[in-house]
Amino acid sequence: MKNIKLFIAVAGLVSLVSSCKKNFLDTKVDTYSTPETVITDRNSLFQFANAFYAALPNGFTALDNNLFAPATDEAYQTLATAQNVRPFNQGTLGPVNTANLDNLYKNFYDGIRAANFF
Repeated sequence: MKNIKLFIAVAGLVSLVSSCKKNFLDTKVDTYSTPETVITDRNSLFQFANAFYAALPNGFTALDNNLFAPATDEAYQTLATAQNVRPFNQGTLGPVNTANLDNLYKNFYDGIRAANFF
């Protein structure tokens, strides 16, 4: 019985001493780029420098891969699958029918943030 109590006491003491490491549970990895970490690596600097180009639309084809002319009075959209231009032509563009423009401003501001780094 004495040996069991001694073993439990030693095991408890060893676990108590080994668990007193400061910030033992703080093991997260920081995956966000900071200005200090970006400028240390050439590849990450190039990736960050070119990141704001990804937010730009593909030329004039932001709505259903069509020109913006059908969204004005210059042309008429005849393609049946082009549903994002119709709210402009029909005058039904509003809070409920956003014509798939929800992420447009988010993408633009992500590009502005990347460009303002430099």
